[in-house]
Amino acid sequence: MLARPARPARCEDDGRPDETRSAHRCPQGRRQTAVRVQDAGVGAAVWLVLGLALCAAELLSLDLVLLMLGGAALSTAAAALLTDSLPVQLAVLVASAGVLLLGVRPVARRHLEVTALPAGTARLVGRRAVVVLAVTDDSGQVRLDGELWRARPWSGGPGLPVGATVFVAAVEGVTLHVYPEELG
Repeated sequence: MLARPARPARCEDDGRPDETRSAHRCPQGRRQTAVRVQDAGVGAAVWLVLGLALCAAELLSLDLVLLMLGGAALSTAAAALLTDSLPVQLAVLVASAGVLLLGVRPVARRHLEVTALPAGTARLVGRRAVVVLAVTDDSGQVRLDGELWRARPWSGGPGLPVGATVFVAAVEGVTLHVYPEELG
């Protein structure tokens, strides 16, 4: 972490600053000590700014790596509030980055992946329907998801009787090309 500036040396028991460090001697039996400024807020602020910058940079990549590293930096900012020890802060950074990158990121990516679903009439291909008006090369109707559709046999196949279960092979405009369940 950042080096902390040292205050002037003080004699251990009287608290008076030593303005001339080299010339001053503490009374016999008393030690001269250097008092360091303990300002954990500076280190935490550095980690906080770094974490927020990484999270903002994630908007450019959309791969979740920078977001996970930003989360690790933010957890390190919390650790910096508790300790000034740089090795402890680095250990928190490495541990939290490992957990986030190896544990959280794969799960988050799976939840964010969008599988391409067929749109429009293409989503009907492969669905099951029931013949409500005998299907021939010239006419026919099937009920699919509660809706009536014009139907024709697939590839000029045999006619299909009323009540037969069929599958949709293709969609051409508002006409479904169907084949019997036995061929499915």
